[in-house]
Amino acid sequence: MVFSSSRGHGPKPALQSSAHPALIRLLLVVMMAITTAGTPAWANGAAQDGEAFSVPLRCRVDGGAWRECQMVVQQVGAQWQLVLGGERYGFQHDGRGLVQMQRGAGAWTTVQARWSADSCLCWDGLCAQGAIPLD
Repeated sequence: MVFSSSRGHGPKPALQSSAHPALIRLLLVVMMAITTAGTPAWANGAAQDGEAFSVPLRCRVDGGAWRECQMVVQQVGAQWQLVLGGERYGFQHDGRGLVQMQRGAGAWTTVQARWSADSCLCWDGLCAQGAIPLD
């Protein structure tokens, strides 16, 4: 810190908050950038201890209209759910390429994951678009 002297009263800080508001704003922006660097866009405040978190996405079923949905991630890349209104689709990935999906309380079925031309990740007739956490 830079100090200026004042007669008989000891050193005083040369920078005062009212004298340099632009510098203070710049420092705050730099500090925020440093603290958020490296945080994935999908993290949304997710706990680092494996706690589930959700990611807002857009989803469509069987080529229908895009709707707002939530991806609830229990384990990134291994276990998640897509929630569209009152419908829930569960997913499991074994790490070797096998993905299974469960519609509601139905049976687990093997699905093929693929990227579509419009940057959507699809599992058979269900597609999601947005900041999808893959790993």
